[in-house]
Amino acid sequence: MKKDNRYIQIPANILLGIAIVFFLIGMFGKATDAEANVGSFDTVKYNEDWTLIRDDSNEQITLPMVISSPKGEVVRIKNELPDDLKGGMRMFLRSSMQDTRVYVDGTLRECYEAEAFDYVGAYIPSAYIMVDLTEKDAGKTVEIQLTTRKQGRLNEISLGYGNNAWYSVLNRNIPVTVATIVAIIVGVLASVTYFFMRKTIKNSKAILYLGQAMVIIGLWILSESEIRQLIFKRPSYSAFFAYMLIELIAGFIAMYFDEIQKHKYTKVYTIVEILVFGQASINLVLRFAGVAEFHTTLIYSHVWMALGIAVAIATVIIDLKSGRIKEYSISAWGMLLFLVFCIFEIFSFYFWNFYIVGAYMCAGLIVLLIVTIVQILTDEIEKIKGNVEMEMFQQELERKVEEQTIELRLQQEKAKNLFIQTITALSEAVDAKDRYTSGHSKRVAQYARLIAAKMGKSKEEQEMIYRAGLLHDVGKIRVPADIINKPGKLTDEEYNIIKIHPITGYRILEGITDDNFIAIAAKYHHERYDGKGYPNGLIGDRIPEVARILGVADAYDAMASNRSYRNALPQNIVREEIKKCKGTQFDPAIADIMLRMIDEDKDYSMKQTDSMQRKILTVDDEPMNNKIIAHIMRDEPMYEIITATGGREALDILENQTFDLILLDVKMPDMDGLETLKLIREKYRTPVVLMTSDKTLDISTGFSELGCDDYITKPFLPLLIKEVIHMMTERTEMTMDV
Repeated sequence: MKKDNRYIQIPANILLGIAIVFFLIGMFGKATDAEANVGSFDTVKYNEDWTLIRDDSNEQITLPMVISSPKGEVVRIKNELPDDLKGGMRMFLRSSMQDTRVYVDGTLRECYEAEAFDYVGAYIPSAYIMVDLTEKDAGKTVEIQLTTRKQGRLNEISLGYGNNAWYSVLNRNIPVTVATIVAIIVGVLASVTYFFMRKTIKNSKAILYLGQAMVIIGLWILSESEIRQLIFKRPSYSAFFAYMLIELIAGFIAMYFDEIQKHKYTKVYTIVEILVFGQASINLVLRFAGVAEFHTTLIYSHVWMALGIAVAIATVIIDLKSGRIKEYSISAWGMLLFLVFCIFEIFSFYFWNFYIVGAYMCAGLIVLLIVTIVQILTDEIEKIKGNVEMEMFQQELERKVEEQTIELRLQQEKAKNLFIQTITALSEAVDAKDRYTSGHSKRVAQYARLIAAKMGKSKEEQEMIYRAGLLHDVGKIRVPADIINKPGKLTDEEYNIIKIHPITGYRILEGITDDNFIAIAAKYHHERYDGKGYPNGLIGDRIPEVARILGVADAYDAMASNRSYRNALPQNIVREEIKKCKGTQFDPAIADIMLRMIDEDKDYSMKQTDSMQRKILTVDDEPMNNKIIAHIMRDEPMYEIITATGGREALDILENQTFDLILLDVKMPDMDGLETLKLIREKYRTPVVLMTSDKTLDISTGFSELGCDDYITKPFLPLLIKEVIHMMTERTEMTMDV
């Protein structure tokens, strides 16, 4: 049983809340005099009472400000240093890409100008300048000379002790700097993650491109930030780095957008990437060839960046209208917000005089990072849900497939059983025409299957050969029964009729299966190895193998079966005949297999074992009816007719003899047929056919319930009585076989 710990969680959460309150008071609460003194980082603003000197004109100004100044003009501003100046104090000012000289009482104290740096060029990066002051400088004149490179920007100036002036700079740059460092770290982690999880995470390339863009933007912001002097030992060279990075940002963002939008707009984005990276390459060549500096060619990179922004916005709008944006709806909002922040960044660069470089870009990057993470998590959750649903669907599909497979197998099994039953019934129908070779087709099929097994045939091949054996004589179904059952020698005309049965069998069987295996077996089973067979006189291996197998099996059963004029031949005579006909009538290899089978059959079990004789008991109080039945069956010597004139006599006869069929009259004086039938059924399973001359006797719908197998009416039709006797005795044989 799961224990309920809510009574512990509640006080624990309360204590955690109290701890958070203490944290907030400590962070933002009002300081008191009793707290330990951490000292002051304050600086004094030194922005008032400055005199702007230009072409012999003087103007009182307050810093900061922007003046209209042509490139190369030297602008001077003067002021008096405070009287309370102390030792260790410094003046702190920022040069905005300007050559800067600071004079105190006419003496040069600090110099920051392009000529002092190797390979930097005219556009030196903006930087903070620190001017050391002493008590002796109090009240003296300070003059700052600025050589304009881009615009006349006069930044604010402050006075403080040591490096305290840096505190305010660091303070306002902390958010951007921290965010930038986090962006770089996350970008590196994202890039590394791609290489380890690119095969499992969806949109992994997007993660890579975003990671690269984050690193590039982060490094660009650091290289352009107000505190770059604290990061780079050669901040003048950080300008090269910054210019190159700003030119690459648009290209990597384009690759990211293309990946998020699943490459639908690859051609357009590829053009943007070529323009961006191409312009960056051109700018690099122009700079080091001395043709143009990065600062002057930067505007072209900004143009392509603006083009990329326009393309990205346009594609998002197109997807929004088409509804395709659903595929990346979360990322789409992040993309748009990021683009808006990029626009603000560009506008700030060109139109705002004082702003923190990269602040908008950094904010946009944070937004893009958050929505990308949310999009990835959402996609992964959907992927997991999809996988679960797919797995469930797969399991359900497998279950249905298994059920359908089982059903199909059952149907196939039913079809197979039906096919087997059909061909078995067909073969028995053929055998029924020959009263002296009962079960011939079945025995031939069994011998043929044994031969196939000895030849190394597969189970499937053995089964096919067995079925072919069952139907090899199906063509005899069109041969008249009197020819088949003729006890004497056949005339030439009769023999020619018999010789047609392979062709007839082929015509009957050629449409029974997808292939003609069984039909071919029936057609050629009377071909001889020496070419003297029929119907086509094929020689040797040109006779289909199945037909050669059946030829041996058929000939063997003909010798090992009973005939009207003889019983089955002795085994040694059968063996000698097979050996003698090897190579002439039979395929030698198959004949050798048959000879080995004969040698292994020590008890001579491979022969017709059932008796040809069938005993029929006719029970009728009218002796003439018994004589009529005997007369009808006179030409079928295999049937022996025994007669009885009453039910009691019939029961006495059954005590001493076994019969294959009983023909029982319904109305008899001493004991009627129905009562006799009841007593017969108490002891015997012999088939019983009722005979009646009463056409009104209603037994047609329920004769099986009475215990009989069929009924006939008098007077008898000869063909009908024959057919009933044949059918019932053959059914008895089938039951005994089963």
